[in-house]
Amino acid sequence: MSDFSPMFRRPRRKSEAHRAFVAKLPCLVPGCRSRSGIQAAHLRTAALHLGKRQSGMAETADDCWVVPLCVDHHLNDPKRAQHSMNEMEFWRGHGIDPFPIALALFAHSGNEEVCRDIIRRAAL
Repeated sequence: MSDFSPMFRRPRRKSEAHRAFVAKLPCLVPGCRSRSGIQAAHLRTAALHLGKRQSGMAETADDCWVVPLCVDHHLNDPKRAQHSMNEMEFWRGHGIDPFPIALALFAHSGNEEVCRDIIRRAAL
């Protein structure tokens, strides 16, 4: 079998420190006032132009592809959460392209001032 077979998953690149940092930032959804329950939400959809492949079934994306979402926008709201609908429809509905934001947060991980500014500008 080829090493490129879909049966062979590439090991996930993890960064607990980055996930913990992202969970301290405000929810990326414009107008969300949630100050607690922020989670590092992994982007599942592909963005091949940025080097992000589609996450497979029961597979989590690398930790460079996380953005901050409150628990309601990430999981809980049965009609409007990232995990309860088509992911790209979720992001389009909020007017956000999450992929460059995730990469920018990863590039500046640990710098809270810069990352809060990235999130603030994404909501404009």
